[in-house]
Amino acid sequence: MTLVHWSLALAAGLLLLPHVLGPILVRSRQRMAVQPSVVPIDPEDGQIPSELWPYFTLTQRSLAPHGFREVGYAVVRGFGPDLVSWALMLERRESEEAAMAVGTATVAGGRTRIQARYVEFSRSDLQRRSVNVNNSAAPQVLPDLAEMELHQFPEIAHPARLLALHRALVARANLRPPFLYPAEGAGLWTLVAESAARQLARQVRNGYLEPDPARAREYRPTRWGALVMTWKLLWPWKWWRAWRRRVRNERLLAELQV
Repeated sequence: MTLVHWSLALAAGLLLLPHVLGPILVRSRQRMAVQPSVVPIDPEDGQIPSELWPYFTLTQRSLAPHGFREVGYAVVRGFGPDLVSWALMLERRESEEAAMAVGTATVAGGRTRIQARYVEFSRSDLQRRSVNVNNSAAPQVLPDLAEMELHQFPEIAHPARLLALHRALVARANLRPPFLYPAEGAGLWTLVAESAARQLARQVRNGYLEPDPARAREYRPTRWGALVMTWKLLWPWKWWRAWRRRVRNERLLAELQV
Protein backbone atom coordinates (compact mmCIF):
# COMPACT_ATOMS: atom_id res chain seq x y z
CA MET A 1 0.00 0.00 0.00
CA THR A 2 1.42 3.37 -1.01
CA LEU A 3 1.74 6.41 1.21
CA VAL A 4 -1.23 7.96 -0.58
CA HIS A 5 -3.36 4.89 0.16
CA TRP A 6 -2.29 4.94 3.80
CA SER A 7 -3.12 8.62 4.04
CA LEU A 8 -6.57 8.08 2.51
CA ALA A 9 -7.25 5.16 4.83
CA LEU A 10 -6.18 7.21 7.85
CA ALA A 11 -8.38 10.14 6.81
CA ALA A 12 -11.35 7.82 6.30
CA GLY A 13 -10.76 6.24 9.69
CA LEU A 14 -10.62 9.61 11.43
CA LEU A 15 -13.81 10.69 9.64
CA LEU A 16 -15.68 7.56 10.69
CA LEU A 17 -14.35 7.43 14.25
CA PRO A 18 -17.04 9.74 15.73
CA HIS A 19 -19.72 7.62 14.00
CA VAL A 20 -18.42 4.56 15.85
CA LEU A 21 -17.31 5.92 19.22
CA GLY A 22 -20.05 8.55 19.47
CA PRO A 23 -22.95 6.10 19.92
CA ILE A 24 -20.97 4.19 22.55
CA LEU A 25 -20.37 7.36 24.57
CA VAL A 26 -23.97 8.53 24.17
CA ARG A 27 -25.37 5.20 25.37
CA SER A 28 -23.03 5.11 28.36
CA ARG A 29 -23.42 8.74 29.44
CA GLN A 30 -26.74 10.17 28.28
CA ARG A 31 -29.55 9.91 30.83
CA MET A 32 -33.02 11.48 30.90
CA ALA A 33 -35.40 11.62 33.83
CA VAL A 34 -38.64 9.65 33.52
CA GLN A 35 -40.31 12.73 35.01
CA PRO A 36 -38.34 15.89 34.13
CA SER A 37 -38.32 18.50 36.88
CA VAL A 38 -40.07 21.83 36.20
CA VAL A 39 -39.81 23.98 39.33
CA PRO A 40 -41.14 27.57 39.50
CA ILE A 41 -38.55 29.97 40.92
CA ASP A 42 -38.34 33.53 42.17
CA PRO A 43 -36.51 35.58 39.50
CA GLU A 44 -34.92 37.64 42.28
CA ASP A 45 -33.16 34.71 43.95
CA GLY A 46 -30.14 34.72 41.64
CA GLN A 47 -30.69 31.32 40.01
CA ILE A 48 -31.09 32.68 36.48
CA PRO A 49 -27.76 33.38 34.70
CA SER A 50 -27.25 37.07 33.99
CA GLU A 51 -26.60 36.31 30.29
CA LEU A 52 -30.24 35.27 29.86
CA TRP A 53 -31.89 38.40 31.23
CA PRO A 54 -31.57 40.51 28.04
CA TYR A 55 -33.23 37.72 26.03
CA PHE A 56 -36.07 37.27 28.51
CA THR A 57 -36.64 41.04 28.66
CA LEU A 58 -36.63 41.39 24.87
CA THR A 59 -39.15 38.55 24.49
CA GLN A 60 -41.45 40.06 27.08
CA ARG A 61 -41.32 43.48 25.44
CA SER A 62 -41.92 42.01 21.98
CA LEU A 63 -45.05 40.11 23.02
CA ALA A 64 -46.53 42.68 25.44
CA PRO A 65 -48.20 44.67 22.60
CA HIS A 66 -49.94 41.44 21.59
CA GLY A 67 -51.51 40.99 25.01
CA PHE A 68 -49.01 38.58 26.61
CA ARG A 69 -48.30 38.95 30.31
CA GLU A 70 -45.78 37.30 32.62
CA VAL A 71 -46.79 34.09 34.40
CA GLY A 72 -43.45 33.37 36.05
CA TYR A 73 -40.08 31.66 35.79
CA ALA A 74 -38.99 28.05 36.23
CA VAL A 75 -35.89 25.91 36.14
CA VAL A 76 -36.05 22.67 34.13
CA ARG A 77 -33.83 19.64 34.72
CA GLY A 78 -33.84 16.03 33.59
CA PHE A 79 -32.98 16.12 29.88
CA GLY A 80 -29.29 15.39 30.38
CA PRO A 81 -26.78 14.94 33.22
CA ASP A 82 -25.39 18.49 32.97
CA LEU A 83 -28.23 20.18 31.11
CA VAL A 84 -30.28 22.91 32.80
CA SER A 85 -32.88 25.24 31.29
CA TRP A 86 -34.44 28.41 32.63
CA ALA A 87 -37.78 29.50 31.22
CA LEU A 88 -40.00 32.56 31.29
CA MET A 89 -43.70 31.75 30.78
CA LEU A 90 -46.00 34.33 29.19
CA GLU A 91 -49.68 34.01 28.44
CA ARG A 92 -52.56 35.71 26.66
CA ARG A 93 -55.35 34.25 28.74
CA GLU A 94 -58.28 35.61 26.75
CA SER A 95 -57.17 33.55 23.72
CA GLU A 96 -55.66 30.70 25.79
CA GLU A 97 -52.20 31.17 24.27
CA ALA A 98 -48.89 30.67 26.05
CA ALA A 99 -45.28 31.33 25.12
CA MET A 100 -41.99 30.31 26.69
CA ALA A 101 -38.63 32.04 26.38
CA VAL A 102 -36.00 29.41 27.16
CA GLY A 103 -32.29 29.52 27.87
CA THR A 104 -30.44 26.20 28.01
CA ALA A 105 -26.98 25.64 29.44
CA THR A 106 -24.53 22.95 30.44
CA VAL A 107 -23.57 23.25 34.09
CA ALA A 108 -20.42 21.38 35.11
CA GLY A 109 -17.40 22.05 37.27
CA GLY A 110 -18.97 25.20 38.64
CA ARG A 111 -19.22 26.73 35.16
CA THR A 112 -22.37 27.57 33.23
CA ARG A 113 -22.16 27.61 29.44
CA ILE A 114 -25.21 28.91 27.60
CA GLN A 115 -25.99 26.61 24.68
CA ALA A 116 -29.24 27.97 23.26
CA ARG A 117 -31.88 30.69 23.54
CA TYR A 118 -35.26 30.35 21.89
CA VAL A 119 -38.97 31.17 22.06
CA GLU A 120 -41.63 28.48 21.77
CA PHE A 121 -45.39 28.55 21.29
CA SER A 122 -47.47 25.42 21.90
CA ARG A 123 -51.15 24.60 21.68
CA SER A 124 -52.89 21.29 22.44
CA ASP A 125 -56.47 20.11 22.12
CA LEU A 126 -58.22 17.81 24.56
CA GLN A 127 -56.96 14.75 22.60
CA ARG A 128 -53.43 16.07 23.25
CA ARG A 129 -52.74 16.71 19.59
CA SER A 130 -50.37 19.66 19.59
CA VAL A 131 -48.72 22.21 17.32
CA ASN A 132 -45.37 23.50 18.59
CA VAL A 133 -43.35 26.26 16.92
CA ASN A 134 -39.98 27.55 18.11
CA ASN A 135 -36.93 29.34 16.73
CA SER A 136 -34.31 27.02 18.18
CA ALA A 137 -31.46 26.03 15.87
CA ALA A 138 -30.58 22.93 17.93
CA PRO A 139 -31.03 19.71 15.93
CA GLN A 140 -33.82 17.42 17.13
CA VAL A 141 -32.26 14.03 17.81
CA LEU A 142 -35.39 12.15 18.87
CA PRO A 143 -37.95 11.26 16.16
CA ASP A 144 -41.15 13.20 15.60
CA LEU A 145 -44.31 11.97 17.28
CA ALA A 146 -47.49 11.50 15.28
CA GLU A 147 -49.61 13.53 17.70
CA MET A 148 -47.10 16.38 18.02
CA GLU A 149 -46.49 18.69 15.06
CA LEU A 150 -43.14 20.38 15.70
CA HIS A 151 -41.68 23.21 13.59
CA GLN A 152 -38.33 24.92 14.06
CA PHE A 153 -37.74 28.30 12.44
CA PRO A 154 -34.30 29.53 13.60
CA GLU A 155 -34.43 32.12 10.81
CA ILE A 156 -37.32 33.92 12.57
CA ALA A 157 -35.84 35.91 15.44
CA HIS A 158 -38.80 38.15 16.30
CA PRO A 159 -41.30 36.55 18.73
CA ALA A 160 -44.28 38.43 17.23
CA ARG A 161 -43.68 36.94 13.79
CA LEU A 162 -43.22 33.52 15.35
CA LEU A 163 -46.58 33.99 17.07
CA ALA A 164 -48.27 34.80 13.74
CA LEU A 165 -46.70 31.70 12.22
CA HIS A 166 -47.86 29.53 15.11
CA ARG A 167 -51.41 30.79 14.75
CA ALA A 168 -51.35 30.04 11.01
CA LEU A 169 -50.04 26.50 11.62
CA VAL A 170 -52.65 25.85 14.31
CA ALA A 171 -55.36 26.88 11.84
CA ARG A 172 -53.82 24.72 9.10
CA ALA A 173 -53.73 21.71 11.45
CA ASN A 174 -57.44 22.28 12.15
CA LEU A 175 -56.75 22.42 15.88
CA ARG A 176 -59.93 23.84 17.38
CA PRO A 177 -61.21 24.67 20.88
CA PRO A 178 -61.68 23.54 23.51
CA PHE A 179 -57.93 23.64 24.05
CA LEU A 180 -55.94 22.06 26.86
CA TYR A 181 -55.42 25.08 29.07
CA PRO A 182 -55.35 25.39 32.88
CA ALA A 183 -57.72 27.54 34.90
CA GLU A 184 -54.76 29.33 36.49
CA GLY A 185 -51.62 30.57 34.74
CA ALA A 186 -49.33 28.75 37.17
CA GLY A 187 -50.84 25.47 35.97
CA LEU A 188 -49.00 25.94 32.68
CA TRP A 189 -45.84 24.64 34.35
CA THR A 190 -47.67 21.42 35.23
CA LEU A 191 -48.65 21.03 31.57
CA VAL A 192 -45.01 21.50 30.53
CA ALA A 193 -43.84 18.78 32.93
CA GLU A 194 -46.60 16.37 31.93
CA SER A 195 -45.95 16.93 28.22
CA ALA A 196 -42.20 16.32 28.63
CA ALA A 197 -42.77 13.07 30.54
CA ARG A 198 -45.31 11.87 27.98
CA GLN A 199 -43.00 12.59 25.05
CA LEU A 200 -40.12 10.66 26.63
CA ALA A 201 -42.40 7.71 27.41
CA ARG A 202 -43.45 7.64 23.75
CA GLN A 203 -39.78 7.39 22.74
CA VAL A 204 -39.52 4.24 24.87
CA ARG A 205 -42.34 2.72 22.82
CA ASN A 206 -40.59 3.93 19.65
CA GLY A 207 -37.45 2.01 20.64
CA TYR A 208 -35.13 5.01 21.14
CA LEU A 209 -35.08 5.02 24.96
CA GLU A 210 -35.29 2.34 27.63
CA PRO A 211 -35.43 2.28 31.43
CA ASP A 212 -31.94 2.35 32.90
CA PRO A 213 -31.52 -0.87 34.92
CA ALA A 214 -28.90 0.78 37.14
CA ARG A 215 -30.71 4.03 37.87
CA ALA A 216 -34.30 4.21 39.01
CA ARG A 217 -36.57 6.74 37.30
CA GLU A 218 -34.17 7.39 34.41
CA TYR A 219 -34.03 6.48 30.74
CA ARG A 220 -30.97 5.72 28.68
CA PRO A 221 -30.71 5.47 24.88
CA THR A 222 -31.14 2.03 23.36
CA ARG A 223 -28.35 0.85 21.07
CA TRP A 224 -30.42 1.90 18.07
CA GLY A 225 -31.39 5.18 19.69
CA ALA A 226 -27.77 6.04 20.54
CA LEU A 227 -26.72 5.30 16.96
CA VAL A 228 -29.42 7.45 15.36
CA MET A 229 -29.17 10.32 17.84
CA THR A 230 -25.38 10.52 17.39
CA TRP A 231 -25.44 10.33 13.61
CA LYS A 232 -28.03 13.14 13.46
CA LEU A 233 -25.40 15.42 15.02
CA LEU A 234 -22.60 14.45 12.63
CA TRP A 235 -21.73 15.28 9.04
CA PRO A 236 -23.24 14.63 6.53
CA TRP A 237 -26.55 13.90 8.27
CA LYS A 238 -26.55 17.13 10.30
CA TRP A 239 -25.93 19.20 7.18
CA TRP A 240 -28.58 17.32 5.17
CA ARG A 241 -31.23 17.67 7.88
CA ALA A 242 -30.52 21.43 8.24
CA TRP A 243 -30.83 21.86 4.47
CA ARG A 244 -34.08 19.90 4.39
CA ARG A 245 -35.50 22.01 7.25
CA ARG A 246 -34.53 25.23 5.47
CA VAL A 247 -36.24 24.16 2.24
CA ARG A 248 -39.37 23.04 4.10
CA ASN A 249 -39.50 26.30 6.05
CA GLU A 250 -39.20 28.41 2.91
CA ARG A 251 -42.07 26.49 1.36
CA LEU A 252 -44.24 26.86 4.48
CA LEU A 253 -43.59 30.58 4.82
CA ALA A 254 -44.50 31.14 1.19
CA GLU A 255 -47.64 29.03 1.55
CA LEU A 256 -48.82 30.72 4.77
CA GLN A 257 -47.63 34.21 3.76
CA VAL A 258 -46.49 35.03 7.28
